[in-house]
Amino acid sequence: ELPRCPSRYRDYFCCERPQLAATVSNCSDWRNRRRVMWDLQQLPESSVRNVCYAIREVLEMKGATFRGLMRRSCRDAFRARNPGELMPLAPLRAISYASAGGAYSRIDATAQPASAVMKVGFVQGSGNVYGGKIV
Repeated sequence: ELPRCPSRYRDYFCCERPQLAATVSNCSDWRNRRRVMWDLQQLPESSVRNVCYAIREVLEMKGATFRGLMRRSCRDAFRARNPGELMPLAPLRAISYASAGGAYSRIDATAQPASAVMKVGFVQGSGNVYGGKIV
């Protein structure tokens, strides 16, 4: 659903991969169709699968966080490449139900989530690793 529905995450992906965005939006400049639902049915299944892999890679924002906070250098670099565009405040990580309940949800001896994924946006002392997350 991410490539179909308008969102800050879709916009971020489009800024990072404008050629793919043009293909998915069926428009040479995806910004012209920013606020509408995109129809992926015109694409072959293999293309949709490749787009989904690319979206996952981009939205995970690997290396963009440190100790649960977004690195300033990543935000500054994005703003320099894409003036006027907004960057999401946190990475989007796809995890399975099996992963989400296991070690991902554990709080370690330092009162921090054991998983680096869950440290992003974690409220110290809440005991809830899912707080502030899209589940």
